[in-house]
This record gives sequence, C-alpha cells and structure tokens, in this order.
Amino acid sequence: MKPKQMIMTILFFGALWGIIEATLGYVLQFLPPYVSGAVMFPIAAMILFVAFNQTRSASSLVLIGLVAASFKSVNFLMPGLLAVKTYNPMIAIVLQSMVVALVVGVMEQVSRPEKGWDHLPWTQCHLKLTFHTLNVWINHTLTGFPFPQIRASNYYYPTICSLVAVHCQCAMLSEGNH
Repeated sequence: MKPKQMIMTILFFGALWGIIEATLGYVLQFLPPYVSGAVMFPIAAMILFVAFNQTRSASSLVLIGLVAASFKSVNFLMPGLLAVKTYNPMIAIVLQSMVVALVVGVMEQVSRPEKGWDHLPWTQCHLKLTFHTLNVWINHTLTGFPFPQIRASNYYYPTICSLVAVHCQCAMLSEGNH
C-alpha cells in the first residue's frame, strides 16, 4: 500500500471508530459499568480487523487507535459526564488497538492460519483479562482512584495466571506447535 493511501486508511478507520466512540460510547457511559465496554469492544475489534485486511500492517492498528482516541476527546466538551468517563475510554481505545495488533501480529506469524484459530477463543479471554488489568492499573496510577478491582485481594492472581497463559499460547502459535 502506498504511504498516502496508508495514511488515508488510518485516518478513515480512526475517525470512524472515534466518531462511534464519541457518540454511541458517550450514551453508553450513562448505563451501568462494563456495559459500554461490552458493546464497544466488539465494534472496535471489527473495525480494526477490517482495517488490517486493507493495510496488512499491525502497527497501523495502533495509529488507528490514537486517531480514534483523539476523536473521543470531544466528549470532554459534552455535559453530564465526569472527566474519568472520557479519559478512561480514551486509554481503553489505545489499549484495545494494541491488543488487537498483538493478536493480528501473532496470527500472521503462524504458518498455517487454521492452527492459530483453534486457540483464538482462549487467547481472546486471556487478552481481555489482561487488557482489563492494564486499564485499571493505568487509571489508578493516573488518578489515584481506589478502583474496587484493586481492593479485591484475589484480583492479581488470575491476572498473573492469564499473562503466563497468553505468553505460552503466543509462543506455541509462533513456533507452529499445536
């Protein structure tokens, strides 16, 4: 893909995702916790997979996430939400783009795609848990807000197990073992 075409593709998909986040994501923030993420993550993943099919570049997905997060910043100007309800999704957008770029990068390393897809449901579960942990940790570091997940004494054990499982599955996929 030519550089100009790559830039236009990144801007298009980033703007598309960002506008959806700034509109639908804004409305979903008024619902109970985790509803917005449960709705927006599949939409974001679909946009990123379509973008990857056009660009064939995992790093372009992270750039798409940065563009989308910049569009989401419009919600700082909209009434009714605390700032955390805007910058938390902005952080989530960037992390989601990194997670999808990682999955796509691992899948591209597999010599026969059908070998990798057998592990995708488990990898997706582990990556979602890892993503959630990173998101809570980054927000706690930035704001000092005592998120309930951090106060839970058993929160980090499954996360550490998940990180180890993701590492092992990535190693299996990249080596082509089944």
